[in-house]
Amino acid sequence: MMGIGPPELLVVMVIALLILGPQRLARTARSAGKMVREMKEMGGEFTRALLDEAEDKPKDHRPQR
Repeated sequence: MMGIGPPELLVVMVIALLILGPQRLARTARSAGKMVREMKEMGGEFTRALLDEAEDKPKDHRPQR
C-alpha cells in the first residue's frame, strides 16, 4: 500500500477525522470510494478494448500491398 503501514494509516485517519469531522469524513470517504471504483472500471474497460483489438489484428504484421 505505497509504503504506508498500519501506524501511519491510523495517524492519517485520526487527522482526517479531526479536520473534517465525522459527517464530512464519511461523505468524503464515500465519494473517494466511488471515484476509485469508477477508475477501476475504466481501467478494466480499457484493458478489454486493448485485448479485443489485439485479437482482431492479423498475426502476420507484414504490410499489405
